[in-house]
Amino acid sequence: MLDQIARIYAQAFTMEELQQIVNFYSSDVGQKLVTSNIVINRQLQQVMQIFQTNLNTEFFSKVKSELKKSGIDI
Repeated sequence: MLDQIARIYAQAFTMEELQQIVNFYSSDVGQKLVTSNIVINRQLQQVMQIFQTNLNTEFFSKVKSELKKSGIDI
């Protein structure tokens, strides 16, 4: 599996770019990103869930309103 993952990265990045990525993740900021990603991703997921809920509510409200204008009451 690791060979397959390495192959995918090798297709997307040059050796120089891969080394820069390794250097970044070895840096203090890169390490902070790694340790912060779990919390940040959870927070982003919560934001997206709220957005999706609000979008669904708004969408269905508009659909219901348009149907009512057309004489269909649900």
